[in-house]
Amino acid sequence: MYLVWVAVASRVHLRPRWDGAAVRRFWHSGKGFLAHNALWWASANADNALVARFAGAGSLGAYATSYRLSEVPDLAIADAVAQVSFPSFTRLRAKGHDVTGPYLRVLGLVAFAACPLAVLLSATADPFVHTLLGSKWNQAIGPLTLLGLAGAILAVTTSQGWLLKSIGRAMTTVRIYGAILVLLVPPLVVAASESTLTAVAGVMLARGFAVLILYTEAIRRHAAIPVTRQMRPLRGVVPGCAMLWLAARGTAEGLDSAPAAVTLAASVAAGIPVYLLVVRVLDRELIARVRSQVSVALSRRRGSRPADSVAG
Repeated sequence: MYLVWVAVASRVHLRPRWDGAAVRRFWHSGKGFLAHNALWWASANADNALVARFAGAGSLGAYATSYRLSEVPDLAIADAVAQVSFPSFTRLRAKGHDVTGPYLRVLGLVAFAACPLAVLLSATADPFVHTLLGSKWNQAIGPLTLLGLAGAILAVTTSQGWLLKSIGRAMTTVRIYGAILVLLVPPLVVAASESTLTAVAGVMLARGFAVLILYTEAIRRHAAIPVTRQMRPLRGVVPGCAMLWLAARGTAEGLDSAPAAVTLAASVAAGIPVYLLVVRVLDRELIARVRSQVSVALSRRRGSRPADSVAG
């Protein structure tokens, strides 16, 4: 309806017609993106379909909630940044420039911000669910513990996937997700029919690792970025996330008898400083880059304020 009203109100009226040459051009450039989205959707929702089939609607609600929560850091940070970096990488490649440096810088910043949030969801699954959702959602605790880790991997693979698309390798991502879907369904059927929601989440965590490995190899082959160099932006983030998980999970278990909200707050307060300390020790360059980006963002925000509010 909105589209109809816009068309009616517009002062420019275009008569639709078929342009075969344009259709072929758009299909040639966009078929990889279309196929990727279709296969990604299938591989990302096969678990929901099987949980609904074998475990019922109630279990599906708990599982789907934990899955959506684990996606939040990726959707809020990694995917949002990718939507901006993709055209930038494409323009650089079109001009004959190397995208390796910009990509690795973006990967480091995205991982720094998104991965610890997802890991925190994993480490604090119990107090998080009891604080924000309530005890009726206890079934979501087990899946969220594993899917939070999958969410941290997802933030990295999102950046990897958009890099491959920006260098003209969208069909490579299609083949990867096609293979993942074929390999994914049998263990998902077993987990959903004979095990628990946590087992289904474990299969999806394995899916995340598989995508990470295949994307990393594809980038090595098609973008000529060695694996060691691809992992360099993560040299502080990965150990930092591991220590964050241990600190937050240890705090959550130590305060098991305390109110859930207090346990959640204490776990976050214990984990974040540990994460920042580890990253600072292992990757000072990344910390400096994060500070620079924060300074730029704050300066732009101040510069966008109205003159009277700035003066005040």
